[in-house]
Amino acid sequence: MKRIIAAALVLLAPAGASAQTPPPEYGWTQSRVSLTRVYAWAVKARPEQGFPQVMVLGRDDRPGTAPGERLRSSAMFTFEVDCPKSSARVVEQTGYDAAFAETGRRATALPWMDVDLLPDGGDEVTAFCATPDASRPQAKTATIAAAQAWLDAMIPKPKPEPKPPATSNFELVGRMSKAQPIDIWLDASAITREGAIATAWVFEAWEGGWMKLINGRMNIDRPATWRLYEIECGATLRVREIWRQQLGPAMTSANTVASPSSPFKALTPVSDTNTSILAQRVCNNRSLTFSARYSGSASQLAAARYGAGEFVKVQAPRFQYPAVTQVDLGPTIRIRENDRTFVYEGIFTRSGTGNYYTGEFTYQSGQKTAANLTVKGISDGMLLITRSDREGDYGFPVANGKAATGIPQWDRHRTDYTATLLEPATITLK
Repeated sequence: MKRIIAAALVLLAPAGASAQTPPPEYGWTQSRVSLTRVYAWAVKARPEQGFPQVMVLGRDDRPGTAPGERLRSSAMFTFEVDCPKSSARVVEQTGYDAAFAETGRRATALPWMDVDLLPDGGDEVTAFCATPDASRPQAKTATIAAAQAWLDAMIPKPKPEPKPPATSNFELVGRMSKAQPIDIWLDASAITREGAIATAWVFEAWEGGWMKLINGRMNIDRPATWRLYEIECGATLRVREIWRQQLGPAMTSANTVASPSSPFKALTPVSDTNTSILAQRVCNNRSLTFSARYSGSASQLAAARYGAGEFVKVQAPRFQYPAVTQVDLGPTIRIRENDRTFVYEGIFTRSGTGNYYTGEFTYQSGQKTAANLTVKGISDGMLLITRSDREGDYGFPVANGKAATGIPQWDRHRTDYTATLLEPATITLK
């Protein structure tokens, strides 16, 4: 999720004395609205020599330290924009408090970046460059303070925190992987739908999560998780996670994360990944692969199927894993990861003639991270490649010898984290 407000307010220095001249007015265009933030942009300057400047203003509502407390603040990034090259750079950051007063201002000398790679403001810069010379009669003419007040009124009132169902009619969607034997259960009785948007509760349980180790410690500190998904139903299915709660061995809350404004991720082409199967069950009532059902509470399900509270050794696995087809990916593998606002690529070279590759990732900053890859093969329509410094596999949907953009399995429930196999272009079976 984007952090324009938080990042700016932490970095800014105290503001100096304000000028005595009346503050200028600009033509503001409202661009984005989430559950806690609203954005608008305006053209600050169009010099004859040099680059135009575009201001991106965000107004934020967030919880305070006291129970029920809400805090509001604003941050503004000023960009120099080179539309012909689709690039921009931040030249100034400014912060504002709940009363719209300036709290800090800092000039920056950040490098030029591709607009698509901007940490924030890319949508607004793109909108400006689409029609830089067009008049905007719908724009609101206002000072920066008045623009903040305008945005402030658009922030939706916070919704109450979701509560997982007390009792459920669980249906088994599937499991993550052999390396991560996590069963994924859909609460079929809690599916709701309003227009094209459906919501669904999913309960996940590690098969051996409640086992006690020899030293008396638990096998896993947080063996179960509740997740709440929003799914946009239609010709193209899109999904996002908006809330999750990790549970300890006693099935009490250990950690809660709310992400109500996370972006939707399109499930195209539709594949047989767990997320796709879940979306098709919720939106299209497609039958699930497994026939396992359970009615009761999540605690009862955990105790009945996984030995929760009894710490017995769980028999595993209960389900057959799909067969693995071996592949030959050639001498070089190139992978691009797109992690929310950062894009980086890795190049790996095969050691000998096997499935083991060595190489490194290069980040935008120039930093490099060494990693090793092990090609597992194609299982259930997914090309699985293990990354040594992560707990899990890349999963690339494969069709007609081509690998589509996939999701890193170690963080598969994030909808804003993807991976693309750039090389080889064609998957060869052994």
